[in-house]
Amino acid sequence: TASGITKKETRGESTMDMKTKIFVYGTLKEGQANDHYMRNATLIGDGQTKKQWALVDVAGGAFPAMVQDEMSVKGEVYEASESLLHDLDILEGTPHLYMRYKIPITLIESNEVISAWAYVLRHRGRYTADEKMEVWPCTE
Repeated sequence: TASGITKKETRGESTMDMKTKIFVYGTLKEGQANDHYMRNATLIGDGQTKKQWALVDVAGGAFPAMVQDEMSVKGEVYEASESLLHDLDILEGTPHLYMRYKIPITLIESNEVISAWAYVLRHRGRYTADEKMEVWPCTE
């Protein structure tokens, strides 16, 4: 082409620059150990899943994991680039430790339901009621 950019290059650049929504519930939240990963993302606001998930402590409380259950998980929703999503896949050990799924999230302030990526623990276990929570870190 006259611009010197091929369609393949343009497509690749635009894919990495595209914005997507991410739901975070643990160490990626503001004030937590890995929040620096989110510095180039835009915080949309607080969000909450439908009542089909729960958080469980992993590694002695070092970080939580989301599992299928009957609770509603609370966290933060960000708008971020596809390249950040790729970096988060590496951080989260996808697909070995966590799997990434698009799930419905309700934005707390507006009650709007959006679709956002979330990391879900790959290996399911049995958890007692005392091991499950809706928000992390648990303040009780």
